[in-house]
Amino acid sequence: MTFRTAPLVAAIALLSSGQAMADQSNTNADPVANDEIVVTGQAARMQRALERERFADNTISAVDADAIGELPDANAAEALQRIPGLSIERDQGEGRFVRIRGVGAELNAVTVNGVQVPAPEAGSRAVALDVIPSTLLSSLTVTKTLTPDMDANAIGGTVDIKSISALDKEGAFATAKAEAAYDEQSENTNPSLAVSAGNAFELDGEKRLGVALALSWDDRDFGSDNVETGGGWDLEEDPAVLDEIEMREYSINRERIGAALNLELELNKDHRFYMNNLYSRFSDEEQRLAVISEFSEGVTAGTEIDGAVARELKDREETQTIMSSVFGGEHFFGD
Repeated sequence: MTFRTAPLVAAIALLSSGQAMADQSNTNADPVANDEIVVTGQAARMQRALERERFADNTISAVDADAIGELPDANAAEALQRIPGLSIERDQGEGRFVRIRGVGAELNAVTVNGVQVPAPEAGSRAVALDVIPSTLLSSLTVTKTLTPDMDANAIGGTVDIKSISALDKEGAFATAKAEAAYDEQSENTNPSLAVSAGNAFELDGEKRLGVALALSWDDRDFGSDNVETGGGWDLEEDPAVLDEIEMREYSINRERIGAALNLELELNKDHRFYMNNLYSRFSDEEQRLAVISEFSEGVTAGTEIDGAVARELKDREETQTIMSSVFGGEHFFGD
């Protein structure tokens, strides 16, 4: 069998070599290809945001809707988590507050279409960005160094949220998204729906009228089990002893509803008027069952101590609503 297969192997090798030489000769003979190759990547979609960062007079970071849609970010806070110099604070695994260069959320400002948003909670300036769905966004811009035309009330920086715009697209557009996720802890299926559409109508001369509409809704039921010690450690003892431990069970429902309607009139490349409207409502309902074990002298290995066990029930619902209507104009004269 060795003598029979050897010619076959040699023939295959010669045939492959001849085919490779033929392909190479054809390539050398015709270096100009007639076929068109189009490569579309995430970096190309982010080009507009990168250009804004490059030509800005100050230090900013920007992300556009194309980049936001690449990843399953549910809200505005999670859409910002991959920007350099930013980190987010999470609640039950979902992004809520944004830190800029390590500075707490209460020392940063948040604007929607250029207008500052107040904090809904007493005693804190932090704005929770999990209220706003990511599907309503056109871009997110983080200003890390303020300019004289900006409010000087943000030590860390400013997060500007721009809602969907028709003039940022080329022609008519429409998108639809439907998702569902199953949570084993609560044994519930969580739906998520989002639609958006718009068009830029050509008027007389250079005038354009942009109309864009976006709607979003998601309802999520989930839960978690955890064991917490919090500040229940007595660190003055050597070794440290545990004074308190809690076992908790959470049942959570979060519903997020959002809508955006933007009207823009562009007279020419230097003059335009706009009316931007955004509405978002976020309800967070949480039930917490806890078993708290308290020890009189602290827990160490191999000891018997007195203690007490208590049960705790917490049932709360928080609802936050952001409504923003902005009418204005933007004009450039000369440089």
